[in-house]
Amino acid sequence: MKSSSNLYLSRLDHLRFLAAFMVLVWHGVHTIIPPSYRIPHLLFPLSLLEEGHTGVALFMVLSGYIFMTICQDRELVYGDFLRNRLLRIAPLFVFWLSLQLWIHPSADPLAILCSLLTMTSRSGEMPGVGWTILVEFQFYLLFPFILHFYRGRGLAYLFQLLGFFIALRVVLAVVGYNIQHVAYWSLFGRMDQFLLGMIFAHLARFHSQRFQSTRSLLAVILAWMILYHLFNYLGGYSNLQAKWLWVIIPTAEGAFYAAITAYWLHVPVSLPKWLDEGLAWLGKLSFSFYLNHILINGACIIVARNMGLAPTSFLTGLLFLSVVVLPVLVAFSALTYHLIEEPFLQMRRAYVQTPPSAQPVTTEHRRAA
Repeated sequence: MKSSSNLYLSRLDHLRFLAAFMVLVWHGVHTIIPPSYRIPHLLFPLSLLEEGHTGVALFMVLSGYIFMTICQDRELVYGDFLRNRLLRIAPLFVFWLSLQLWIHPSADPLAILCSLLTMTSRSGEMPGVGWTILVEFQFYLLFPFILHFYRGRGLAYLFQLLGFFIALRVVLAVVGYNIQHVAYWSLFGRMDQFLLGMIFAHLARFHSQRFQSTRSLLAVILAWMILYHLFNYLGGYSNLQAKWLWVIIPTAEGAFYAAITAYWLHVPVSLPKWLDEGLAWLGKLSFSFYLNHILINGACIIVARNMGLAPTSFLTGLLFLSVVVLPVLVAFSALTYHLIEEPFLQMRRAYVQTPPSAQPVTTEHRRAA
């Protein structure tokens, strides 16, 4: 992803595309086949796709990671930072939201306006995937303050804040609130993932040599696939009986995705140029991809059903999404990116300045950068 600070990390775009694809599979397959208690396949790596909602957690981690990477030892201009964030998400989001109001007559404009003003969607006022944009914007508002406190109190502050949110969910679970609802849909669960992105960006910056082991990367990925397969086996998002596990699910997602991100950015593995640039280009489209995917998936399924070719299982659904829906979605997202997103992205300006006097740039900082 190319930021207004001129920092470009193509491998972050690889992960953005992966996150968007996981969410596509989650919504795409379960538009056809409702989630069930039985795992519809035997291959444990596929649980990350069958429970592809976890791609949202990866998006949250990447936000914390890239902001920390850009701003850790530089002065952040709050107004310019928020201006850039609005230029990044508002044009396409407003376009998409306006379309939703027209194609969903049941959508309540007043309820959506209140949802936008409060940046919450407690009762599903925000159509489709719009709720995640609200949570993301809460991160944008809070990040400069979290960064300031981190500079004053050190990495310990981020861990303490992480512990506070876990403790808060424990209390809510004990009192009897719907802890899955809180953990999945709100800042009070997603904050773990944003904070862990920041934490691992710090660790990777000052201890990059610890994230250069390809074996360790593979071990982390394997462990995560096994754990998520167990989560899927126990019922997954829709049928998990042990609801208390949602106290720690956001933390587990954040820790593993943050570790995978740090390793992927530092392992000495060279991808073929065509693959690196291709995945980076797809990642560049990830925001358009994310907002467009439900509409495009629905259109493709209707056409397939009319032709008698609709998939009937998880594996055939995955094949259908990969071979039919994905190319159409990429083409449509390329249009919305170039016509709606890109002109506004060119209006962004730098929001970071010289390092603050409280934290001068050292030789170690320069090497880590």
